[in-house]
Amino acid sequence: DRLLSLYGSKKEVPCVGFGFGDCVIIELLKEKKVLPEFPATVDYVVAAYNEEMLGKAMRVARLLRQAGKSIDVLPEVAKKVKKAFKYADRVGAERIAFVA
Repeated sequence: DRLLSLYGSKKEVPCVGFGFGDCVIIELLKEKKVLPEFPATVDYVVAAYNEEMLGKAMRVARLLRQAGKSIDVLPEVAKKVKKAFKYADRVGAERIAFVA
């Protein structure tokens, strides 16, 4: 109660809510052994080795997209290769293109 008044409601409105995140749902589905297998949806993750290579990494990503590939660009410089591989695994990428 009173939650809506915190966000500007002039009236007191009784309310109730419930929520949990997607990680909880995934764990529950795994536990019940009903989590479907999703095919990889990303052909390549493109990773820049340093700040100077970010522009070139974007060009590589554009060229791969023009070739019909599904691309995800690592959102930060790939200072640690292990981190880049973990990201690629998380997004279901088939390959990683390191731009150095």
